[in-house]
Amino acid sequence: MSYIKERMMSLEDVGGLRRNGFLPLSDITPTTLDDTLDAESYLDDFTMPALKRFYDEHIVGQERAKKAMAQIVYSTYEYENGVSTNLFIGPPGSGKSELIRVTCAEFPKTTHVWDMSMVQGSGWKGVSIDQLAKEIPNDGRKHIVFMDEFCKIINQRNTEVSYHLVLQGNLLRMFEHDKSMFQGCSPENITFIAFGAFDDIYAKKKTRKKHIGFSCAPVEESPEHIEITAEDLEGLGFMSQLCSRFDRIITLDEPDYALYRSLAEKVVPKLEAMMERPITVSPEVLDALAKEALSVSAGSRLIRSRLRVLCEDFLFDNPYARSIELDVRPAMDM
Repeated sequence: MSYIKERMMSLEDVGGLRRNGFLPLSDITPTTLDDTLDAESYLDDFTMPALKRFYDEHIVGQERAKKAMAQIVYSTYEYENGVSTNLFIGPPGSGKSELIRVTCAEFPKTTHVWDMSMVQGSGWKGVSIDQLAKEIPNDGRKHIVFMDEFCKIINQRNTEVSYHLVLQGNLLRMFEHDKSMFQGCSPENITFIAFGAFDDIYAKKKTRKKHIGFSCAPVEESPEHIEITAEDLEGLGFMSQLCSRFDRIITLDEPDYALYRSLAEKVVPKLEAMMERPITVSPEVLDALAKEALSVSAGSRLIRSRLRVLCEDFLFDNPYARSIELDVRPAMDM
């Protein structure tokens, strides 16, 4: 087996992300990677197509987002002036957290995740942007900062206009590589990737009016792919100067039943590797998992946890079983 394949299989064993500077995502536990590992990629063939194939191994669908992430990661680490500022927008369950998870597992020493729903503006009580920025190590390497829940900076508990302006002003200084925001680390070595659901914009864009013929009432039409622009963000309350700093704004596709069904099938081999025995899952169970994930917009997190619990329940009742068989009955009990 090639080293790249071994590395891909080992990602599930990592169990989570290396976190620097802020709170972990609720569905991921901290990693325990060996500190002797090199900070660069473990991919044998470090090219944009190889990175795209790497994301294909772990994420179902979302071709535009995976291609963009491959381009961003490659440019950050390979080009002298390849850092950038980017925004990924997608509804819950579309795969945003999975993009963060697998990237951080592959680049554990040069990636950082900030929960923007907990960040405060300078002068307010709590953890501020400039405090987080100063925690990025000054090691001469390129770094990638993921800003999760970026949409929450407008939806904070503090609704004062001045508060939002301070927080956005801090972000603007950071995106403009203001060295006073950092503790020795060169801001020219940092790529920022923001993630958010932006439900209000997404819902508005999801359904558009289309007129058919003269004197006809408009009918609602859902576009195949939604594009969100800087102007849309400004309409939500973001500063135009801040929006203009994004080199890319990538909108993820809304997940559907087919995507979740494929995702459920993809999880099974990873569970087999973890539990070291073959697992057979009936189509009825896979269907039930896909429908549940779609109904609550939970995505891969729910599917992985549900399948794992079902497997553990089976092993509890059959501790010496050499294989796991999940039929329709366990799914009905969920």
